[in-house]
Amino acid sequence: MFSSVPLAKEFWFTDIVKRVFQEMYLGEALFAEKYDYEPMFVKSSGFMRNEKAIVSLETLERLNAKFYMGIASGRERFEIEASLKEHGFSRFIPLDMIVSAEGVVHGKPDPESLLKCKKKIVRKYGLEAKKSHAVYVGDSIDDVRAAKNAGFYSVGCLSASTNKEDKANLRARFVELGCDLIVEDANELSSRMG
Repeated sequence: MFSSVPLAKEFWFTDIVKRVFQEMYLGEALFAEKYDYEPMFVKSSGFMRNEKAIVSLETLERLNAKFYMGIASGRERFEIEASLKEHGFSRFIPLDMIVSAEGVVHGKPDPESLLKCKKKIVRKYGLEAKKSHAVYVGDSIDDVRAAKNAGFYSVGCLSASTNKEDKANLRARFVELGCDLIVEDANELSSRMG
């Protein structure tokens, strides 16, 4: 008698498109670490390893000396942590100061993730919530909207835009949204935020 259960379990993934994307993006090692089984379709180191950081370690070090930092992101926590470790950023941004997609009901531009992140920072460092000013740095329209919705000082960063036209369009939208500060390059942050 032939049992198809083991074979079916090999292919079990609620969304095949997501699985293929995750295998391509995370690569073999991270996919296996995240899902606790080997990838089936893609055998590579993953596109995630090719992502370039838009901010330098030196800039983060200078910012870390002045500010308490956290992350409010629409990405999954596993990917955020893997990216922080890959680029050496986890020494500046404590992993317990991350609010990821799994930690919120509403994504940006809803302010939920930003407000939760601020709450974590306030609690961890014993700050007074009403006297603690928050700054949110983002590279998308929804990031700036979320910062405005949360009552945070908003910084729009153009580093992730790849060409002049995209940068010009994004800058115009940031201005339209009332972004408090716009930086061409994320490495300007340490000199522009005093």
